[in-house]
Amino acid sequence: MSTIFFNCPNCRIGIEADPSLAGGTAECPGCNSTILIPMPGIDKGMIVAGFKLESKLGTGGMGEVWLAHHTTMDRKVALKILSPGLTSNSEFVERFMKEVRNAAKMAHPNIVTAFDAGVDKGVYYLAISYIDGVELGNLLKIEKIIEEKKALKIIKDIAYALQYAWDEYKILHRDIKPSNIMIDRKGNAKLLDLGISKSLSEDAQLTLSGMIVGTPYYMSPEQALSKPNQDFRADLYSLGATLYHMVVGSVPYDAETAVGILTKHITESLPSPKSVNPNLSESCCALIEIMMAKNKSDRQNSWHDCIRDIDRVFSGMMPNTPTPDTAASFTETREIPSDDGNYTGRLHRFKNFKPRLVTETPPPTVQKINPRHERSETGTQIMRQPSIPPPKKNAGSEENAKQGSSFIENFSNYVKRHFWPIIIFSIIIFIPLSVFFISMIFRSFENLEQELKDIEAKRIIFRIQKQAEPLIKKQEFSKAAELLLQYDGPFAKETLEEREAIAKEYMYKIDKRNIGTSKDSQKQGTTQ
Repeated sequence: MSTIFFNCPNCRIGIEADPSLAGGTAECPGCNSTILIPMPGIDKGMIVAGFKLESKLGTGGMGEVWLAHHTTMDRKVALKILSPGLTSNSEFVERFMKEVRNAAKMAHPNIVTAFDAGVDKGVYYLAISYIDGVELGNLLKIEKIIEEKKALKIIKDIAYALQYAWDEYKILHRDIKPSNIMIDRKGNAKLLDLGISKSLSEDAQLTLSGMIVGTPYYMSPEQALSKPNQDFRADLYSLGATLYHMVVGSVPYDAETAVGILTKHITESLPSPKSVNPNLSESCCALIEIMMAKNKSDRQNSWHDCIRDIDRVFSGMMPNTPTPDTAASFTETREIPSDDGNYTGRLHRFKNFKPRLVTETPPPTVQKINPRHERSETGTQIMRQPSIPPPKKNAGSEENAKQGSSFIENFSNYVKRHFWPIIIFSIIIFIPLSVFFISMIFRSFENLEQELKDIEAKRIIFRIQKQAEPLIKKQEFSKAAELLLQYDGPFAKETLEEREAIAKEYMYKIDKRNIGTSKDSQKQGTTQ
């Protein structure tokens, strides 16, 4: 099997992976996020339990999501496939089947519906409704900032979905973020990916010990610390962080590593949304501050209270819930046995974590460590730079003795002696690294350009279908099909195949109508 080449779904950097890692997870060398290595055995045209795979929609934490055609029902579905690298792990399989059970419970207009699941030829799958619309994460890439009232409507829809999941089944989503929210053609928001939901009514603990589940950019402080007594307010915090991203145009906290981001969620004050986007209302800023309060007791007491506050902000009023002190630190604690220092140790590390950038490196020369290492007051071992031995003094020359005591001249001699090894070593390292990074940059730009083209093509199809809606309502399907086929604007070639497919659907409706008309005519002739 050949080497696997793919792009990180987060930072788009090109990655080369060994075939033996297919279907497993790894850490992206570009953004340090956990990514899934593509499964070479899952390809376009493959049929899984009666679902024919058409195109890959994306990659999640547990597998791939494909647009598929249900041959029996003749409809499009989104098919989630569990990675073959995980099926050998019974805990991951149990977690996948838990997702199936949780998704099957959900029957709400703002939650994506699941209707089939199982195993076919060793492939675990979950079929869910295909939402014809745009992912909120992609919408943010295009528009950067979502208008305040539009953003409030989106989070209100998601709040209704989360209220239903919590009030009816005590289920947490635990990964609320823009990429898990779809906006359909009517502007309604729908919640995706119940793959890492947590039902508090079940005793089984399916996550690994110490494993943090969720996305760091939107994660609540209690979730970052893996506290056991999490409730709906963890999702409420994440929804507030998503609202912040929508109306401000950037995530509330950012850092070079996931640990750095989580640390800021726990210890740093919330950056003022209005300082970044002055057009925001005071009431919207207050709503964000309440939803993202460090201590969950300062957030809304129920989803009902949250929806009420959203409605008040939408009407231009301040939320009913008191606004917390944004400078307050995370102070929640829990009782732990005296012999268990894991939780307090983790909290201490998070609160005292200070990210630092290493800017100095030792010279690329071979250094020997003196057996008698010096230690600081805290016990940390210190490596000293190798001292430069002074030249031997010439007993017969007082002038040479003075020169030997000169530090500057000694240092200069040291550099001269090691000049060429340093230059050769630098060239050997620098040239391959330069070629590698330049190739990665070019590849990233190409992938980004293609992604933007795909998004623009979808927007064009969406706009043409919008123009054809009046014709569809009048049942003028042929004109609607003609409108799609005659488009010759930007990306006409790239969207031709999809436009032809939609036009065929319209022509199929004409045939069905004609068949119905002919049958009516035959019935009338018979009666006569």
